[in-house]
Amino acid sequence: MSGAGSGDGTGTGTAPNDAPNNTALGSASDDPLFAYLPGLEDAVVRGPVTAATTLAKLNRLLDKNVPHWRLLKDLSGISTFETRCLMHIEDECSQQLFTPPFPFLPLPGGQTYKSVLGLLSRHRTAITCQRLEQQLSLELFARPSGHSVAFFAVGDIVVAGMRFDKHVRTIGGMDAKKFFSLSNEMEIQLDVSLDLRVPEGEDPRYPVRAYLKKQPMGLPKHYDVFFVLTSHDQGDFEGALHQPKDENIRHCAVSAIRPHRDSFSFDSLLEALECFATERFAIWHPIFLNQLHADIPMMDFTTGLSVSPEVLLNAKAWPRTCEPWDKHQLQAIEDIFCTRGRMQLITGAADTGEATLQIAQAILFTMIGGRALCTAASNVDADRWMRKASEMVSKISGHTINMVRLYSSTKGINIKQLGQEQARFKLAGHSDGAVTSVEDLMFHMLRANGAEAPSLSVEMAVLREAEKKELSLSISDRGQPIEAWRWLRSSLELNRNGELDWDNKAQNVELDLAYKACKGHVIGRADILFRTNGNTRADEMSTWGRAESLYGEKAARAFPPVGKITSLGIFVAEAARDSEINILNTLTTPGLLLEPSIVFLSGDPSQFLPVNTCNSKNFQTNPCMEEFDVSLFERLAGENFPQSRLLEQCEMAATLIVFPNRMFYGGQLASSSGAHRTLKDRVRYLLSKTIGSSISNVHQRNRYAKRATDAQARLHWLEMPDVEMDVKKSSKAIPLHTEIFMKKVFPGLQSLFGADMQREVLLLVAYGNALHLYEDELRKHQEQSKLSDAHYPRTMSIDAAQGQKATMVILDGSMQYADRKEDTSTIC
Repeated sequence: MSGAGSGDGTGTGTAPNDAPNNTALGSASDDPLFAYLPGLEDAVVRGPVTAATTLAKLNRLLDKNVPHWRLLKDLSGISTFETRCLMHIEDECSQQLFTPPFPFLPLPGGQTYKSVLGLLSRHRTAITCQRLEQQLSLELFARPSGHSVAFFAVGDIVVAGMRFDKHVRTIGGMDAKKFFSLSNEMEIQLDVSLDLRVPEGEDPRYPVRAYLKKQPMGLPKHYDVFFVLTSHDQGDFEGALHQPKDENIRHCAVSAIRPHRDSFSFDSLLEALECFATERFAIWHPIFLNQLHADIPMMDFTTGLSVSPEVLLNAKAWPRTCEPWDKHQLQAIEDIFCTRGRMQLITGAADTGEATLQIAQAILFTMIGGRALCTAASNVDADRWMRKASEMVSKISGHTINMVRLYSSTKGINIKQLGQEQARFKLAGHSDGAVTSVEDLMFHMLRANGAEAPSLSVEMAVLREAEKKELSLSISDRGQPIEAWRWLRSSLELNRNGELDWDNKAQNVELDLAYKACKGHVIGRADILFRTNGNTRADEMSTWGRAESLYGEKAARAFPPVGKITSLGIFVAEAARDSEINILNTLTTPGLLLEPSIVFLSGDPSQFLPVNTCNSKNFQTNPCMEEFDVSLFERLAGENFPQSRLLEQCEMAATLIVFPNRMFYGGQLASSSGAHRTLKDRVRYLLSKTIGSSISNVHQRNRYAKRATDAQARLHWLEMPDVEMDVKKSSKAIPLHTEIFMKKVFPGLQSLFGADMQREVLLLVAYGNALHLYEDELRKHQEQSKLSDAHYPRTMSIDAAQGQKATMVILDGSMQYADRKEDTSTIC
């Protein structure tokens, strides 16, 4: 089926050969966008679905009432949607060609799918439309000729502040309130109207290479976005470099922008959909269709394993006694030996111990000669698992467990810990399909200002094993046998002696070969591998999946060799806020050692939904956007798939859990004895004093001081009526909140917690604008006080703080403006 647009932008649709002709829903004068194809839900589309329209017509569409579209049947019978798009929109009459452009309203899918074909169709549509929006947004960002930049010195690195063309277009139109949603750490190349020194040996047209950084750096606020330069240092600018407080700033025109177009994730998801349709993964089809759970057999994953009865018995006993479990956690441990269709759902609110429970289950797999893949939606969740695993493994005697975190050391580093020598090794995306490369190792080896990689990161693991000199790996270089670990140690020795020339390409090639070989060896030996969903099909996963053939006894090239692998467990953290297609991607990755013995999904459907970046404001181009809003976990739970419920929380004070327990958990949560602790005297004194200072009436203040309870001190809020709202790029902030916090709250906290502030206190902020305001004020305070980061609270957005813990949490209530009390804001 295809549609073509005429030169004036009007589009007409042509049905398949056997399909009926178009029938208009309205009058003949209605816009062709409202055309409906009877029988479409039963059609099989073999070609691209294409339609044409104009921006003007899209804008008119927003004002029309089209209830007919809500009556459309589910399009689950369509086999494929292919996307074609022209990224060039030059004026109001230019055409957009993409798939599918109508109906601009969601097509509900529900909790179940009719068929595997329908499941794949909707997911393919969802990711294709999402990809289209992302690429179109990048295209619109990169096209204007009116962008300008100014260069600033921040520490010993260079930061470019960019002002967007005032006539810039976005997917939402030319409205000044609209802005580009550019991903943090996105890499770009710039051509600017400035003569810069070109590094020796480089092309004279050597561009400016930089990556986007959303962390406030004390730079002027009137810039739209900031980029950290990785291609040039401060000596290359010869007078064109400014200090943040300079008044007369030179701006350079931007003649070209080339953003890094990372297709790794999109290609990975497309490959996953193709794989899932095959017979090999038919065992998972009934679960994903979510139709009749009773038809899915109950299974014990230990049945048929090549493990002696004694080893199996001891392994089963270990998780039951390794921690002081409550009755719900003990039941969840028993449930893993009787699951429906090799899948266990563990439902638990925060602090009910799901992370500890899953790590114990993962360790069980290593005790029976198996392996565990621990995957998470975010780096925060992966890091939390990694820390908990390190704690538990350290308590085990007589059983060695190798653990690795598949993570790039160059990601997410604080700009205060970044040196210019490091910055040039920071690369975007995946390097030749790999998560880490020799650049990551160089980045780590050149660490400055206290920057450290995670303790279980690949780079740290490689460096540790190199120093221990316990591993050996035979490889071939140009036909000559070489011991890879000895080769790597020689390069590390040169670096320690200051003799490693980072600009010597021959030395770098040798280091690259040695590092790749040793990195593969470390990953191949990992009993438990931690990673995020974005790295599902990375090269390192393929290495892990072939560990026996690459490093086993038959390969005869590695010492000690990798033993026989008996089983594989897959553990997914926070699955309730992870898109379903990411779970599907994990199950179909070629990096799995074996068919999974069991898959564990843990999560809490009462918390955040999966992240959905699709446009939904002015108009919606993704008819299957629901696939990003509803997780597999939520769909299964909604149809009463068997779940292990964790109902006893042990960390949050019992006083604080009362409200969320009543509102979101039906009063089912209980608090352990440890949750009934009283406040320490010094903490209670500080809280009562801070709260009292906000009470203007002297009589009421004195009465509060005498009658204040532990519960009142723990849960209190400051109300500020008639506040002014600061809105930047649709993001809110209330400056008075920040002022009150810095004057009345922060001094007492710093006095009480001192150097423990970062560990003990968490400041949560609803909007990016407010977050930047707090970070800016804290940065100014730190510049004056000269105190370390440890003396300042962690400051995070609400979604970024998932999995974080703190003795005290302060919540900026800017979002109260979305409530009925529009004249009052709060700080809790």
